Amino acid sequence: MRLRPLTDQDLEQALQLSRIAGWNQTQEDWRFLLTQDDQNNWAIEDQNRIVGSATSLLMDDAYFWIGMVLVHPEWRRRGLARRLMAAAMNRDEPTAFRLDASKMGLSLYQTLGFSADATLIRFKREGLLRQVEQVLTIPSDMRIEEMQSKHLSMVLEFDRRTCGIARATIIKDFMRRGVGFVLYQSDQVIGYGMKREGDLTHHIGPIVSTHVGAAVHLLNHLAGRSNIPISVDVFHHHEALIELLVELGFREDRQFIRMSHGYDVNRSEIGMFCSFDPAMG
Repeated sequence: MRLRPLTDQDLEQALQLSRIAGWNQTQEDWRFLLTQDDQNNWAIEDQNRIVGSATSLLMDDAYFWIGMVLVHPEWRRRGLARRLMAAAMNRDEPTAFRLDASKMGLSLYQTLGFSADATLIRFKREGLLRQVEQVLTIPSDMRIEEMQSKHLSMVLEFDRRTCGIARATIIKDFMRRGVGFVLYQSDQVIGYGMKREGDLTHHIGPIVSTHVGAAVHLLNHLAGRSNIPISVDVFHHHEALIELLVELGFREDRQFIRMSHGYDVNRSEIGMFCSFDPAMG
C-alpha cells in the first residue's frame, strides 16, 4: 500500500470513499478541499484503488483543519488512519491542528495529542417544518435579507470579528453553490447563516450570530418548509437552539468532538452556533 498526495484527479474515487462511509460531502466539497493553494491532502492507494484519505485546510495561518479522514471498511485496523494523520500533520508551520472527531476516530486522535474543545450534535429532519409561532415572527427592529454579493464584505468582517479567525475562502465557496441569509438589527449585521446541497441531505451551516435569538431566526429561514431532508451540526452548549430544533421536528443523529492540537481556542467562538461541517470546521 502506497501513501501519496490526494489530488483533484482523484475526485471520483474520493467521493466513492465518503459515500461508502455514509458521509454527506459532495463532489463539489471534495473539489474545494483538493484545489486550495496550500493543500496537504493524502491518499493511501492499494493496487490503484484509493482506500484511505485525509485533507488539511489552512485556516488564516493559525491552524490546519484536518478532515475527511476515511479508511475503506475492508482496510481498517491496519494503522492506515494513523499513517494518514502523520502525513497531514507533517508541517513546519503552523504546527497547530483542529478537527471534528467521530466516535470511531476519537481514541486515535487522543493518542496523537489532541484534546477536546467542544461537542457538536448533528440533528436531522426528514419531514416538513412544524409551525412554531414565536419563531416565525421577526421583531420590528430586525430584518433578514437573502445573501447576495453586496453582503459579502460585511459578512466576512462579521465572521472574522465574531469567530476570531478569517474564513473567507470557505464562505465564498458556500455562497457560490448554496443559499444564505443575513440578519440585521438597527442596520447592523447581527448574524448570518448558510445552507448547501449535500450528498444525502441539505446541510445548514454555518450559523454565526451575536445571540441565540438571532440564530433562531436564521435557522427558521434556512430550514424552510419542504420535504427535503436537512441536517445541521450544533454546538452542544447552545441549549435554546437545540430545544428549538427538537420542536421543529429535528432528531439527534450523532455527535462529534471538536479537538485541537497545539491551538488555544479563541473565546469569541461562542458566536458559532452551527459549524460548516466536519470536513471544514
